[in-house]
Amino acid sequence: MRKKLRALFLFFASLKLAVFVLLGTATVLAVGTVVESMYGMRAAHLMVYGTWWFGGILFLLGVNVLCAALSRYPWKPHQTGFVVTHAGILVILLGSVITQRFGVDGNLPVVEKDVNDAIALSDLKFVITNELSEQRKELPVPETGRPSHGNLMSVQVSPNHIVEIDTFYPRALFTETWEKSPVPGLGYPVVSLLLESSRFNVEQQLVAESPSGPTEFEMGPAIFSFQKLWDKKEEARFLNPIAKKETGEKEKGTVLIVLSGREYRLPINGLLGGWVDLGSTGHKIRATKYYTHAIVQENELVNKSSALINPAVRLEVRSKDGNLEHHTLFANFPEFPTLHRKLSGKNTVDGLKARMIAPRQRAEMGIVGRQRGVLRIAQSADDKKLLYVVQSRDGSVNGKGELPLNTPIETGWMDAKFTVLDWKPAAVRSVEPKPVDRIPDASTPYISALRYHIRDLASGTTSAPRWLYQGDLQRETLSNQRLVFSLTKDRLLLPFKVRLEKFMIGTDPGTTKAASYASDVTVLDSTTPRNGPVHISMNEPMEHAGFTFYQASYQKEEGKPTISVFSVNRDPGRLLKYLGSILLVLGISVMFYMNPHYFDILLGKKK
Repeated sequence: MRKKLRALFLFFASLKLAVFVLLGTATVLAVGTVVESMYGMRAAHLMVYGTWWFGGILFLLGVNVLCAALSRYPWKPHQTGFVVTHAGILVILLGSVITQRFGVDGNLPVVEKDVNDAIALSDLKFVITNELSEQRKELPVPETGRPSHGNLMSVQVSPNHIVEIDTFYPRALFTETWEKSPVPGLGYPVVSLLLESSRFNVEQQLVAESPSGPTEFEMGPAIFSFQKLWDKKEEARFLNPIAKKETGEKEKGTVLIVLSGREYRLPINGLLGGWVDLGSTGHKIRATKYYTHAIVQENELVNKSSALINPAVRLEVRSKDGNLEHHTLFANFPEFPTLHRKLSGKNTVDGLKARMIAPRQRAEMGIVGRQRGVLRIAQSADDKKLLYVVQSRDGSVNGKGELPLNTPIETGWMDAKFTVLDWKPAAVRSVEPKPVDRIPDASTPYISALRYHIRDLASGTTSAPRWLYQGDLQRETLSNQRLVFSLTKDRLLLPFKVRLEKFMIGTDPGTTKAASYASDVTVLDSTTPRNGPVHISMNEPMEHAGFTFYQASYQKEEGKPTISVFSVNRDPGRLLKYLGSILLVLGISVMFYMNPHYFDILLGKKK
């Protein structure tokens, strides 16, 4: 038995095993590099670095190094470099194991002037929430580096129902299509518009009053819009716009009302003229005061100047029951309406959300000193026809009336003309994921998606498959249970909060391209308080409570506060890896210096 153990020990300490393990490790690392370049860092982790067999190779390497060092015991002075080098390798491997087991690596997005303490990690979770009992179950998703199909996962969500996941896309792009609604009147109006001239040819789809689709787009010196009209009065006002050159009235912006899943865009100029019907809801709305530069003086909102600096508007909403809501909207601060809402009466307009959109800044659009041509298309109140109005830059009407399909209409803007290629009076949105196998562009944002179906054990039937996207929700009612399914990243709560005080972007000279970005943050920690804000830039991370925060990226959208994204890392094995690296370099240096020939000469054995 002792001989067998001795033979096994010598095998693990052998040079042949060392060569095999080192060649295998180098090959796997090369494969991992290729996989990462083709499928991304997460795929490389799932397919290579996070697998059991890669861990086995590293374990075998550690055993080989340890046995090789012990096989020379007792060590001689000239073997000092050999022992130190092998000790360095073992310390590096130990530090790597500690990092993999206890380390944290994720992202922390923080909205400007807001706080966050939840780090988004890499692992995906399939979350099932019961809305009635408020029970929540989080299950790990069977992630793969490439698209996978089959019986991937099964979860029993009720005594008679099983949710089965049959498809998983680790990276997906989404194609949005609008299809004719199966129920008349349910959905949103959609038109496909073709714009053509001697200089351009553009096809664009417009969706009226849908929060998920555009209602207008801009191209060159023109604006194109599509809306739904609700009565004959609106149709008359639409077909007879007041030219700006006749009134001299400046555009004051738009009020955006969201109610019962529909979106209403109402020009403030029209709201200042009196009560306006809010579609066919029975509610009415009007503007009582408009501000270009709103400030608070002696607890009163006043207009400081005529410069368009802080636009605001005061609204009154009269419900169909005759009760009033008073809103003060600020274009630069869309979250304020909730804070400034006042009520008169018991019955209010439930679910109404209001927002102000400031008038367009011509300088930003690159057409200083010029008005813009406008093409407006609208669906009639009875949903049976399309209407259009074309206005020139000075506001005069170039054409209007009923709009036929597949018929080119001249705009009067040089040789430009437009054609409505398709029209759906009521359409529903359909989103289908398209799997992305190889990554053509590392900057393209991909999200994961899975497809599931529900099997009824009592009847033996299976529901139609449905897609669940990362960050999205799907609701199902099963056996008197209201369940919510979601696909989200695993989260880790920090023992403190981070508040984003200010986000800064540095641009290349003469351009708007971001050259650098940085954040000033405040750490809210009662255990380990910090004085004042901390500056985090691309080359200046912040360290706190064992976590390191790096400035990773940002999200900036018009009309929304900026989001700064920090890469958060906690590496408890870092010091061991640094120490192992130092020992490795030191050992190699000693081996070159303290070789056997040197000691033979030193001891007088050789001359």
